[in-house]
Amino acid sequence: MPKRVFVVAAALMVLLAAVSLHAQGDSGLFFDTVDVYVVNVEVLVTDKEGNPATGLTRDDFEIYEDGKLVELSNFFAVEGRQSVLAGESAESAPAPATQRLNLVVFIDNLNMRPENRNPVFKNLRSYLEEQLDSRDRVMLVVLNDTVRVAQSFTNDVNLLLQTLDRLEKQAGSGIRLSAERAMLQRQIQNADLPPNPGNTASPIQVGLADFDSAQSLARTLGRDVVQLAEVSTQMVRASTDAIAQFTDSLAGMKGRKAVLYVSDGLALRPADAVAQAWVNKYGDWIMLQDVRGMNDVLFELTSMVGSSKYDTSDHLERLSAAASANRVAFYPLSNGGRMSRGGSVSAEFGGSGTASGQGAYSQDVIALESLSLEGSLLQLAEKTGGLAFTRTANIAGLLERMGRDFDSFYSLGYSPPHAADDEFHEIKVKVKRPDLEVRHFVGYREKDPLARLQDLTLSALHYDLEDNKLEVLLDPGEQVLVRGDQYNVSVLVKIPFGKLLLIPQAEFHTGQVSLYVIARDEGGGVSPFRRVDLPIQIPNAQILEALTQTAAYPLQLNMKSGPQRISIGVRDHLADVDSTVNLELNVGAISGVTTESSGR
Repeated sequence: MPKRVFVVAAALMVLLAAVSLHAQGDSGLFFDTVDVYVVNVEVLVTDKEGNPATGLTRDDFEIYEDGKLVELSNFFAVEGRQSVLAGESAESAPAPATQRLNLVVFIDNLNMRPENRNPVFKNLRSYLEEQLDSRDRVMLVVLNDTVRVAQSFTNDVNLLLQTLDRLEKQAGSGIRLSAERAMLQRQIQNADLPPNPGNTASPIQVGLADFDSAQSLARTLGRDVVQLAEVSTQMVRASTDAIAQFTDSLAGMKGRKAVLYVSDGLALRPADAVAQAWVNKYGDWIMLQDVRGMNDVLFELTSMVGSSKYDTSDHLERLSAAASANRVAFYPLSNGGRMSRGGSVSAEFGGSGTASGQGAYSQDVIALESLSLEGSLLQLAEKTGGLAFTRTANIAGLLERMGRDFDSFYSLGYSPPHAADDEFHEIKVKVKRPDLEVRHFVGYREKDPLARLQDLTLSALHYDLEDNKLEVLLDPGEQVLVRGDQYNVSVLVKIPFGKLLLIPQAEFHTGQVSLYVIARDEGGGVSPFRRVDLPIQIPNAQILEALTQTAAYPLQLNMKSGPQRISIGVRDHLADVDSTVNLELNVGAISGVTTESSGR
């Protein structure tokens, strides 16, 4: 978090601080601002059994940015939700508000088999009832065709449980693709492979019609495999992009941010397993039985395995980097206890062979798909400082372990050797004790102040979160019908002068304020950001009177009819203070609406 230190020096001190000060007018005073950026890294340290390692001091840690050792400037430990100066003081206090947990339970219906959902819901209820700390906030989010907030942030356990009950009864949109995949698997597995009647080496002679039918089915199934691979790859890429965009919406949220990601996984190579199953079934048959006209299909399906065309790892890398840069830790949870060898392929397809030919779904193919799914979950956790829970049915135990991460951790702070450059910087934390393991996000992106204000405003828009230090007020005004369902909506933004930092100049007290405005309609559509810069000048003779008054700026917004939420972020550049405030409007539903033709 950046801190801005204001330097105010009398003229006689200019020689002592000539490098950092510059004159402002003829007032005899000098002003400058020095940005001091501190990067805070939450570090989880455990023993080999996963138990929190307590009692460490700053001397036990080394932190590197982009491979270079940096000096720690801030350090504290949290043990059992109490902040302690580990090794320096026996005193403790509640962890600061900036360390409050914001937990997102993200249910990925698009990438989860329906039969894997029920045990997860049961254990989630127990966790919320028995282990949720009243100081924390939980949000329930569902991914079907889009990301939808089912329950906004709350610590009301009853409200969360009611929402979970509703979500459990909803079938995920991924069920259709899962059913198509299962059907295709069965068709490949059960297909007959008769010998070629024209192949004299075949000891068994069958009718030409049977052979032609088998060849036609092989080609049809090959086309189906290609189509399924394309749809599956597109779905995984769309899912990762949607989740990455969701983490961006959390960027401006203060406090610790964690996502309990309930999913079977995001396949790194969605086409490999089903393509390999087809090759296992038909590859030797085509070659040994001299099935003419099928070599092109065999080549295409063989080439699919390992092809970059069906590789989603680049999208997963972007998701991991976005989550890390936004300080969002992922705790993927896969109900692996209901899968064969941890995978998503049912055991019914695990036979080594059938009377009709080679085993399409060998254990190698099952492992291939399993590793593809599990690999994505492990990567998400590793890159963001979380923990992946896979290949187990002990969901309750896993949720308890996740809770321990939230209760005890270390916070390390340092001043980076660069200003906010909007570049991604890699972080590596080492603990000097070899018997301990450490987890943390792998990097961060230090945005400039206005980009951070955008993040804050977006979080306020989506999650009804306000942090209004400047005591900004929004006063809705008249609505003018322009055409159809489009209105010009007036909103007056009021900022108390007494909350702003105003710098005395020769004739004026000056300030600098910027606004970001964004709106969301009832369908979830979000407007582009609108930026307004407001330089402030108040004559020196009127400054005392002005400090008791309010700065007002009229906004004119073009909006559709219906419920709308307006979020406005306000930044006092000189004081380095940001505020966010929301306004709920039902556009077109108030009395006194006029039209452009009738005048305002």
